[in-house]
Amino acid sequence: MTELDAELGPLAVEIINEYGKSVEYWIVSGVGYNTETGETGGTEVSVPGVKIAPPEDYGASSIANSGGLIEAADKKLTTAALYFTEAPTNADKIAFDGAVYVVQDVKTIYSGELPCLYILQVRA
Repeated sequence: MTELDAELGPLAVEIINEYGKSVEYWIVSGVGYNTETGETGGTEVSVPGVKIAPPEDYGASSIANSGGLIEAADKKLTTAALYFTEAPTNADKIAFDGAVYVVQDVKTIYSGELPCLYILQVRA
């Protein structure tokens, strides 16, 4: 762990705790397709105490330049890495503002050797 890791990780949590909003977060693992039932499924584990910075919409240029990977209704959520014991992944679920969103992409921001923030692209 570097000196920046020791300082920036807790600072990210402090700022998001002060200005962010609480969400319900589930890590989803073992997602697969059941050929007998025709359904997909996985195991969901709740992550308590997760907060996000205010959600952001993607701009028109981000949507246009994504090659179809970002849709107009997608949101960008920023959260502190210290809320998690394992990194978020695609298929995780987040509930806030009366809707449930599925993580489409995760970008990790490092403060040194360790993750400091996760930027999540989510879709309802």
